[in-house]
Amino acid sequence: MTREVHLLTFGNTRSAGPWRHPEIDNSTGGVRRRLIDHAQTAEAGAFDAVFFADGLNYGPPATWAYKTTEDFEPLTTTAALSSITDHIGLVVTGSATLQQPYHLARQLLSLDHLSGGRAGWNLVTSFAQAAADNFSARGVVEHDERYRIAEEAIDVVKALWDSWGDDTIVEDRHTGIFNDVTKIRVPNHHGPYFDVKGPIGAARSAQGQPVIFQAGSSPTGRGFAAKHAEVIFTSHGNRARAKEFYRQIHDDARRQGRSAAPLITPSLRFIVGSTEEEAPDPS
Repeated sequence: MTREVHLLTFGNTRSAGPWRHPEIDNSTGGVRRRLIDHAQTAEAGAFDAVFFADGLNYGPPATWAYKTTEDFEPLTTTAALSSITDHIGLVVTGSATLQQPYHLARQLLSLDHLSGGRAGWNLVTSFAQAAADNFSARGVVEHDERYRIAEEAIDVVKALWDSWGDDTIVEDRHTGIFNDVTKIRVPNHHGPYFDVKGPIGAARSAQGQPVIFQAGSSPTGRGFAAKHAEVIFTSHGNRARAKEFYRQIHDDARRQGRSAAPLITPSLRFIVGSTEEEAPDPS
C-alpha cells in the first residue's frame, strides 16, 4: 500500500533567538528575503504548504525587548508570496472570534483566487486577553462559547463564499449584463453573534473554497475540528497520546457523518547537534 506524507513548514519570522546570530540581517529587507527564500525552498522540496501561525498582539511586555519587530500580517505576507511561488499552499491564521466574518471571507477568497487556489484558513478561537484588548472586546470569552461563536462564523463565511453559483456569471457583452442577479445568493444572516447581509464580490475559487485548518484539542475543539476541518494541526508529547488523538478524531468524524476524517499534521521539532550526545532524544 502506498502511503503519503504531507509536510508543512512554519513561515513565521518572529523569534526571540536567531536574530542574534552575527550573520543574520534583521532589516525589513532581510526578513523579506528570508520569507521568499523559505517559501521557494519549501516549494522546491515538495512541501505541501507554508503555515503562518499568528497572534493578534505582540505578546506580554516582558518579552518585547527580546523579539524582532518584523512580524508581518499573514494574509498580506502570503499574498506577496503567492506571486513568487507556483504550487505550494499558503495557510494563514484567522480568528473566528475577534475578526469579522465578512472581512475573513473576502480576504481569504481573494488570496485563494490570486494564488490560483492555494489558500488555507487556520481557524482559531482567540483566548488571549492581550489580543482581546486590541479589538474593543470586554474580556476573553469562555472556552465553549468561543466555539459557539466559531460555529456561527464559519457558517457565515461559507455562505459568503457561496454567494456566486457556477451559473451566476453570464458575461453578456452585448447587453452589458455580467451577473444574473436572480442567481446571487445573499446570506442575509442574523444570529446571536453576527449580522451579515452580504454578498461578497467574488466568485467561488477553483476548488470551491479555501482549505479549512483547525487545531482544536479539547473535547469541544476536537468535535469542531472533526466537523469542519479538512486538516488538523496538533501537537502531542508522545506517540501514545498522538495515536489516541487520531482515534478520537476518526470517531468524532464518523459521528458527524463524514465519510473521511480530516488529515492530521503533527508538530515536529528538530534538535540539531554535532553528535548524538549533543542532541539526545527528548522522549
